[in-house]
Amino acid sequence: MRHFFVNNPINEDGYVFLSQEDSNHLLRVLRWPLGKELSVSINGKQYLGIFEKEENSLAKIFIVKEIVGERKTAELVLCQGVAKGQKMESILIHGTEVGVDHFIPMQMDHCVSDLRKKYSSKKQRYEKIVLEAAKQSNRLEVPTVNELYTVDQLLEELQEKDGIVLCYENEEDLGLESLELENFERVFLIIGPEGGISNRELELLEEKKAKIVSLGNRILRTETAAIVASYTLKRMIERQTIESI
Repeated sequence: MRHFFVNNPINEDGYVFLSQEDSNHLLRVLRWPLGKELSVSINGKQYLGIFEKEENSLAKIFIVKEIVGERKTAELVLCQGVAKGQKMESILIHGTEVGVDHFIPMQMDHCVSDLRKKYSSKKQRYEKIVLEAAKQSNRLEVPTVNELYTVDQLLEELQEKDGIVLCYENEEDLGLESLELENFERVFLIIGPEGGISNRELELLEEKKAKIVSLGNRILRTETAAIVASYTLKRMIERQTIESI
């Protein structure tokens, strides 16, 4: 079922309108027939809708019912060391698909690419990529893309109910799947860039009691590690939520 995000509330007659861009896609590209079902997300809630008609070049959708979603879990924040080329975009797409709630691109000590002077335009592109991935994967909410951070800046903004998980290739004792999660409200997953994490950054994270884990014996590319770790950690968070019910 096709999925769209709507910013305007449901009106008193039970209708919403898709944005101009989404209406053009539905009407001109998909050639969506009248009466066919689709789903829409409004303020984090998912609804079953029916395409009623085109009105002032916008698709008018009648809301049939709310689709009950999953119970709210701790938020997963992927803090990704800036990677080369198209890798960041791939991480955003697949991270959205596996359930990442927020993305924080990280300008780390060993990053090969430097986004500090061009991040404003990059951020706009990243947000569009995440929106399209959220539509494709039927997400209830669009993940946010944060400003570009350093490890130092990230640690300054952590709150009491935040947890930090660092995937580190030199960790030998604790595997990610063996990690015991506490009742965090947000879990910050840190993945280093191609050059890895620096000793300085590692020391800062250790001081903040970050949970340092291994992803196994194999050395994974940064984009692979990001998705493997995000998927595994998101499932662990969801299982913990179910068990606490």
